[in-house]
Amino acid sequence: MGRYFDTQRALSGYASYRIPTQVMTLEALHHASDETLKPLSLDREDVINEMYLWLLQSKRTQVWNNSRATTDAAYSLLTTRTFFGLSPTWGAVEATYTASPEEIAAQGSGFKLQRSLQVLRDGKWKTLSGKQKKTLFTLKVGDHVRWVYTLKAERDFDHVALKSTRPAALESKNPFSGMTWMNGLSAYRMVRDAENEYFFEHLAKGKYTFYDEMVVMRAGAFSGGVATVQCTFAPEFVGNSSAVEVEVKR
Repeated sequence: MGRYFDTQRALSGYASYRIPTQVMTLEALHHASDETLKPLSLDREDVINEMYLWLLQSKRTQVWNNSRATTDAAYSLLTTRTFFGLSPTWGAVEATYTASPEEIAAQGSGFKLQRSLQVLRDGKWKTLSGKQKKTLFTLKVGDHVRWVYTLKAERDFDHVALKSTRPAALESKNPFSGMTWMNGLSAYRMVRDAENEYFFEHLAKGKYTFYDEMVVMRAGAFSGGVATVQCTFAPEFVGNSSAVEVEVKR
């Protein structure tokens, strides 16, 4: 929401470099002459207000990790009169309800999350497709499988948690919790009895794909539940995958 000045050096990270970059750009726009901005076809006031909106909204989902970022942002916002005359506000409403797995569809606000299942066949990963109207996967005891997560963040987030329920037939190949590097993402991975959890300190705007391997241990019919992702810093930003079911034969 809003507008930000993007450069390769302004990546979201531990130094919160994107915040002072935004503030310096705002200061430059304030001091630039009309003649300088004319070739850019920019409405100065609209652009500045949109950039202030992004700066204010960034605090909604991110931690300003150092004193420079906090000081720069506070100074820029507190010395602005026209923007605060617009009285920006936001809020959220949360509802909790119970539904059967087949009624749950993938949805989200701020996040889009898809979860698919692959099985290892002849040394290659093969994506399983659901049968009929339900996402029902057929496996056999001893199969080597993995979840494929496709996560899209529509803005920069800090402190993001992803919880993925696991069918009772499956056991994690790596049963130990700890820090892990997953295809470009750093996360703390926690293995529980019925689910795996992943905690991301920083999740920049973009699309990510990562995997978690499991082994099929027992036969039967099992519900795989859903995967849910949420920004714990701003819990109104949340998303979930659709539900899956697993049938395992001996």
